[in-house]
Amino acid sequence: MPYGTLSKSAQFVVKLFPSSYEAASLRSLLLNKLSKKFLPPSSQYQMIEYLGIHFKIHGYQLNNYSNALMIMGMSIVLIGLGAVLANRYQRKS
Repeated sequence: MPYGTLSKSAQFVVKLFPSSYEAASLRSLLLNKLSKKFLPPSSQYQMIEYLGIHFKIHGYQLNNYSNALMIMGMSIVLIGLGAVLANRYQRKS
């Protein structure tokens, strides 16, 4: 389902998963050059919004570098959370 068809709350949930940033970066890589060659600017904007090529957080549009930072940051948080939970589980055993 394209990102642009989701409700605002569903878009928020999608942004919580690192894989969505990977997908956005891949879509950007594959479609940006094609859209600049073959689509007028108004259609480019519609395609970007509909497919979720670029995510926006608090009005700031993320580029591929920002997506990479988000993926790394979320991965660090998830690894840290997993380590804390594993530590607690071992204490109870």
